[in-house]
Amino acid sequence: MKRRGTSLFSERAVRQSGTISIVPFTFRNKIRLTDDFVVTSEMPRDQAYVAEQGDDGHYVAVFTDQRGTVTFYGQGYETPELAADAGTRWRRHLMIALAREGIGADFGDGGNPWSPGTFTKAAAAGKGVALRDYRLNVYEEDSNVVLIQNREATTMDADYVAPQDNSRSLEAIVDGPLARVSCLRYTVDERLELALNLLHLSYFESNPETRNVTLVTAIEALIVQAKRSSDVVDQLDKLIKQVKADEIGRIARNTILNALGNMKNQSINEAGQDLAEKFLTEDYDSLPPKDFFKRSYVDRCNLVHGSIKRPGSKTLRSRNPILTKFVTDLLDAVIFAN
Repeated sequence: MKRRGTSLFSERAVRQSGTISIVPFTFRNKIRLTDDFVVTSEMPRDQAYVAEQGDDGHYVAVFTDQRGTVTFYGQGYETPELAADAGTRWRRHLMIALAREGIGADFGDGGNPWSPGTFTKAAAAGKGVALRDYRLNVYEEDSNVVLIQNREATTMDADYVAPQDNSRSLEAIVDGPLARVSCLRYTVDERLELALNLLHLSYFESNPETRNVTLVTAIEALIVQAKRSSDVVDQLDKLIKQVKADEIGRIARNTILNALGNMKNQSINEAGQDLAEKFLTEDYDSLPPKDFFKRSYVDRCNLVHGSIKRPGSKTLRSRNPILTKFVTDLLDAVIFAN
């Protein structure tokens, strides 16, 4: 099998091959899928599917153990910084691609993938370096690295075949959604990264209440509260001056002043409605985007603030799939707005 005219290489075969210029650094990130989902592949277990082949000799490949994990890695980077940047970029590509397909994944930690001091200290002592496999790592390709499987171990038949209704082909993911996303230009900042992680985390929540809260929190990560109009702010400033001049107790004065100061900005509910209205057009559960967000935000507030009007599990189970689509669509629209 070939992809865009490039052969498939196993991680081991590429390192031993003379057809690709070997340069020092590689990135690697193993991810865990939800328990009810498996990525399958037609390839032998010792081969990886090439997602990108660079003219300068670097490449990115993906493989699966067909038991609920997927690993993507890249080799041929001249510096650890280039490897880290590429790893972060492909991590985001895969986050977005899987989210579009309704597939939840735990990508682990993406911060500080390269730790030169650790490798220097280990080399001086003649020892190897143990790295947690379920996170983004960067290391020299010939370094003595041990990857720790820091997830719960499972025993499974090596010839296990996943149920077809709960599986997806690795080749189809790489050639389809991942290829489409990797061709696009976009920027993901810290708040978008957090929202993406929360969306993926929600797929692991079997409790409808915690899943609902996680999904709405993902939307909150996107919200930037805007200042109210100058007319409103001017009137609030007048009230603030009046309160400061009044002879009332210190605690009461501070409470009122804090409330008036907060009113200069939109509430989370208002800002979320504006965000939904700006980026989305279709209805969700027969509601316009801003009204759907308002209902979802009220549900979330009633859940976490102990309201007697808290939605029941049955209601949340019916609403959460629609909320998941809403969050996915909103994230996609915000990321690719430019």
